[in-house]
Amino acid sequence: MNNPVSVMERKRNMTTSIASYITRTNARARKIHKIKSCCLVVIIFLFLFGLYYAVTLARSKVKMLCCGSVNMYQLNFAIGDNYQYFYGKYPQYQSEDGTPLWSWRVALDRYRFSEEGFHIDEPWNSEHNLKGTERSDNDRPFVCPFHIHKDKLASYVAVTGPGTVWTETNNGNVKYPRETCRDMILFIETTEPKNHWAEPGDDVSPEEVIRLFQADPGLVKNSKQFFPGSGGHWPKRFATVEGWHELFSEIKSVEELRKRLYVPEEFLINKPVPVVQDHDL
Repeated sequence: MNNPVSVMERKRNMTTSIASYITRTNARARKIHKIKSCCLVVIIFLFLFGLYYAVTLARSKVKMLCCGSVNMYQLNFAIGDNYQYFYGKYPQYQSEDGTPLWSWRVALDRYRFSEEGFHIDEPWNSEHNLKGTERSDNDRPFVCPFHIHKDKLASYVAVTGPGTVWTETNNGNVKYPRETCRDMILFIETTEPKNHWAEPGDDVSPEEVIRLFQADPGLVKNSKQFFPGSGGHWPKRFATVEGWHELFSEIKSVEELRKRLYVPEEFLINKPVPVVQDHDL
């Protein structure tokens, strides 16, 4: 006969083994469930991150397209085909007794200012005009939507100064400007605007453009950032006399850029007088 104690011991051991097996199985199941839950969370996170990045990238592309193809086109059309065609020069600051009062952008859309009750005989930041500029939608073509500026800082500045087509044409010093200066850079887009769109002084010299070209890798390498639209460098555009909208990254050398910024001397009516140094005498 079997020993009753041995039978009970076997049953107890069997029960313990089954309980241990069930415990291990449950622990394994909980571990697998935990791993699946973590994987699901990671998958959901990656999906949402990818969706966010795709939407951000798409919005960035649309805004960049709007900056170049829409805003720059409007500006170039207003400057070249309208203002320059009728007046024979590019818009200048509105001034009285030599005191700058308005940006050149105001001259492009002056009729709308008259309708909206702006006082052209007052500075741009007079109490009356400041209220008007805050209510006005005139700044839309002058501010790249890629950047959000609460103070309506303009994203497009004129390239002016001695030797530039903007200045020399306004001084009547260029022969056949449309034909001979079609590739000259008229204005540029900047990611670091400093002026209100109605404020005078929103111009840049050719040497400053060259300095930016040499210092900013975004101009030359057409660099892109990981999160589009969140700041940082990105390719800046420029517009020429004939209306071409291009990236600075398409220009491969400072020499090429300089040719696009300055009017060749053979097209100037009054050529610059060379500076005579003491050692030349």
